[in-house]
Amino acid sequence: DSSLNYLYQRGLFNGVVLLAENGKVVYQKALGNKGADSNGPVDTRSSFNLASLSKQFTAMMVLMLKEEGKLHFDDPVQTHLPLFPYPGISIRNLLTHTSGLPYESPEMVARLAARTPLAALTDEAFTAPLRFRPGTRFSYSDYAFLIAARMAETATGDPFPELVRRLVLEPMGLRDTFLLPDAAAQARIARVRDVQAEGT
Repeated sequence: DSSLNYLYQRGLFNGVVLLAENGKVVYQKALGNKGADSNGPVDTRSSFNLASLSKQFTAMMVLMLKEEGKLHFDDPVQTHLPLFPYPGISIRNLLTHTSGLPYESPEMVARLAARTPLAALTDEAFTAPLRFRPGTRFSYSDYAFLIAARMAETATGDPFPELVRRLVLEPMGLRDTFLLPDAAAQARIARVRDVQAEGT
């Protein structure tokens, strides 16, 4: 408690700490505010944006679709998205950040603020020039995972949030994790102050 309070008083902590042992919660504490304005205090039921951790859910969803035979690691992107302009990029390249695609849109802050749909973000990725020949280097890419998500939608006919819910979140028992939170969950979300997450 004293260490957590020390960090909080110096502006170095704002959130929730939970420790569990053998599946039993042994300590939990919330300190701070949900947002910069009047969004209320953080409590132990508050939810937080996961940001790029969602890539783990996307990768797991693709793995599950591979198990179902609907996607394969060496599938070229063009197999599922015929308008994709670059041959030779596979799902494996997308998931391992070796596709050559750039990191993200130069307008990403505006895209997030506008809640731009996945399809529009993916279409924008189609116009992004490659940074290097696929498979020759590693370079972290949001675009790559957007395209992997769109391929999953095309292969199954299901929306990306529904695929993640059905194939990843529900089987793992993650009942308070959402890609599209409902109204009740929205009320518990802490507003994160960050250049890109501001206001989300």
